[in-house]
Amino acid sequence: MGIAPKELDGAIITADFLAFDIDQTIANPYFFWLLSITKQFTAFCQSCSTGTTNRQRLDEQLFLDLKIPLPPLDTQKSLVASYKSALFEADNKETKGKQLEMEMETYLNQFYGVTKNKYSQLKGLFFAEYKNIDRWGIDFAGLRSEWTIQPNFPLFRIGDICKIGSGGTPNRGVKAYYEHGDIPWVKTTEVINEIITQTDECITQAGLENSSARVYPAGSLIIAMYGQGATRGRTAKLGIDAATNQACAVLHDITSNLILTDYLWITLMHEYNRLRELASGNNQPNLNAKMIYNYKIQIADIISQQNMINYFFEKKNEIMSLYGEVNALRTDAIMDFESSIFL
Repeated sequence: MGIAPKELDGAIITADFLAFDIDQTIANPYFFWLLSITKQFTAFCQSCSTGTTNRQRLDEQLFLDLKIPLPPLDTQKSLVASYKSALFEADNKETKGKQLEMEMETYLNQFYGVTKNKYSQLKGLFFAEYKNIDRWGIDFAGLRSEWTIQPNFPLFRIGDICKIGSGGTPNRGVKAYYEHGDIPWVKTTEVINEIITQTDECITQAGLENSSARVYPAGSLIIAMYGQGATRGRTAKLGIDAATNQACAVLHDITSNLILTDYLWITLMHEYNRLRELASGNNQPNLNAKMIYNYKIQIADIISQQNMINYFFEKKNEIMSLYGEVNALRTDAIMDFESSIFL
C-alpha cells in the first residue's frame, strides 16, 4: 500500500490497483499505511485473496468488510510520530554509514592512485594507440574506462603471486553426492565480500571424488567468475576448508612474504568494477581463470599493506555496526507499533 501524494491527484490507475479515499476525521492516512505493513495486516489481506498461487487477487468486498483496530485520532498521530522519530534516527545513522563508505572509498582510491572520470560515449571515428590495447574491441581501447590509474606501487599479475583453481558440481541426479554430506560447498550466490564460515549446501566424499570439485584451505580467496546481476566479480574469504562450484575462481597458496592475504582481498574488492569490465565485451559476460591470472594489481610494501588493512577493517566494522543499529531501529519501530495495536 502507498499514499498518493497531492502531485498525483487525478492520476489514472489500472484495475489491478484498488484506490480508496480515507475519512481523515477518523483515520490518519499515515497510520493506515503503517498498519498495512504489519504482518497481521498482511495476513488479513491474504485471507481476503482468492485464486491460484501465482494469480491471487484481493477481493475488494471482502477487504472492505475487514475490521481493523482504530484508536482515537490523537493516539494514531502519537503512534505515527513515534514511528517517524525512530525512522529519523535510523536515517541519520544510515547517512553516517554512507559517509563513512565514501571516506573509505576515497582513502582506497588515493592509496592506489585511482581517479574516477566522467563517462563519455564515443561517437564517430577515433584513434587508439596500440600499446594501450590489450584486447580487441571498443570496450578495451582504454578510452571508455571510468577510471584513470597512476599506480603508487609496483604491478604484479595475480597468477604470479598465487595459484588459481576452480571447482565443480557433482551430478544433481545422484543423491549419494549430496545426502548427509559434510564437505562445505560454496556457490557464487554466497560470495558477497564476507568471510564464509558456513555454506547452504554440503557434498559427500563421493560427490567430491566424482566431480571436478576439490577442497581448498581456510584463508583462500574466492572470485565469482559469473552469475546474475552484481554477482560476477564479487569476492569472499574462506573461513573454513571448503569446495566450490565451477563458477568460482579460488586463489590459494598466496606468496605470504610478498603480499598479505587480507591486502589481496581488499584490493580485489576495490577492483570489483574493473574486474567486471574484463568480461563486458563478451556475448556471455563472464570472467575466466586466464583473465584473473593475467590481471595486474598493485603491491605495496608490507608495512603499508598492514596499515591499509587496519584502516579498512576498522572502518568496515564501524559501518557494519551503524547499519546493524539502523536495522534494529527500524525493526523495533514496527514491532512497537504492532504491540500498541494488536493484542
